[in-house]
Amino acid sequence: MPIQFFRDSAHFHIDANTAVTVDEWGKQRDTNTLSSGYRDLIGICLRIALVDAMYQEEEPPLIMDDPFTNLDDKKVHAGMEFIEKLAQKYQIIYFTCSASRG
Repeated sequence: MPIQFFRDSAHFHIDANTAVTVDEWGKQRDTNTLSSGYRDLIGICLRIALVDAMYQEEEPPLIMDDPFTNLDDKKVHAGMEFIEKLAQKYQIIYFTCSASRG
């Protein structure tokens, strides 16, 4: 089962320059209208997609420095589930200054 960070009604589009727009309830808008936590999640997902595309034959280690600082506790929990799934494929080096987020 995939981990869901966003509402079912949200669909994301990425152009050739990796600019992301969100289509929600039939209206397209820029990601600048999203919270900083959601923008951080989109950035993480983009980076993971880039690593997957660049390293199809390899599995480089991923270094994450407090990637969930702008998320509420519910989203942090989903983010940690995402990290656990990534750790099945990649070696993850995860830094955080918060005991509750690591």
